[in-house]
Amino acid sequence: MPIRTVIAEDNLLVREGVRGLLSSAEDIEVAGVFEDLPGVQVGIRTLEPDVVITDIRMPQVAATRDSDWRPSCGSSDPRWAWSY
Repeated sequence: MPIRTVIAEDNLLVREGVRGLLSSAEDIEVAGVFEDLPGVQVGIRTLEPDVVITDIRMPQVAATRDSDWRPSCGSSDPRWAWSY
């Protein structure tokens, strides 16, 4: 069973690079890729990933406390990996 992963990154080059790297792994499924906070919040609720990889410097994330936006992702409880 592959690890369902969601990527949240506002930089196109980084976003596509991470997608390419993860997609090449047999045990990882890239379930969704998002460029902004509202998109990733909806994606987490609908896709229910195991892992979320997000850019901590995305404008909407950097301006918001972690506790303010993560609960709005719904009942899914993915593991979080922060990139910088």
